[in-house]
Amino acid sequence: MKTCGSCFRYCEDWRDAEAKGYKRVNYYGCGEYYRKPRPGVKLHAIGVNCPDDTELRPDHPACEYHEYRWLWNLKTWWTWHFKTAVVSWYRRNIRVTLGRLRKPVPLEWQNSFDGMADRIIPNGEPVCPHCGEMPYIYKQFVFCGQRFLPIPDDSAVDNTAPQREMRVGEPIVFIDGICPNCGCSCGNGGYGPLRCRCGWVGDEPSVTLKEAINELWD
Repeated sequence: MKTCGSCFRYCEDWRDAEAKGYKRVNYYGCGEYYRKPRPGVKLHAIGVNCPDDTELRPDHPACEYHEYRWLWNLKTWWTWHFKTAVVSWYRRNIRVTLGRLRKPVPLEWQNSFDGMADRIIPNGEPVCPHCGEMPYIYKQFVFCGQRFLPIPDDSAVDNTAPQREMRVGEPIVFIDGICPNCGCSCGNGGYGPLRCRCGWVGDEPSVTLKEAINELWD
């Protein structure tokens, strides 16, 4: 019979483990192995439908979501410690190496959606002609190795940021997400930790502007 004690969700309380002098064991689900609770450490179940700490015991009948700890750890090793390493090695040493031998080609562009302005931006998103993914740099795609031709000077305007004329007296916080300094769609919202590509970060809004913003969200 399956029991909670054999399930990967059956763990130990890290706070109680540290209090008893043990090294803390983290369980994030990405590459972390799940180990059997050590003797003397308070038990803890990390599942949504698992019993609470007062009812939890090793021989507790398992639920429908039970999965053996050894099987889960085997899947974790295969996915995060073997498969990921092999795929990364193949991409870095074979796919990209062979991909850079192709002749450079011009970047392709496709329409993108501006969520701040709720509109379609024509030719606003670059696309790799070989694999169809969006490249992170305009020189060479880091995943397939395809090289790109330099963008002509006459088309040096950034297509990903729609331009418009400045509006006189425009408030710091704006509905369409357009930077009042350069006219680009930066999505900064006017102030805070985000920064527009031109370097503008905005000013602290006035009390009147704060009240107007609160009214928009109420």
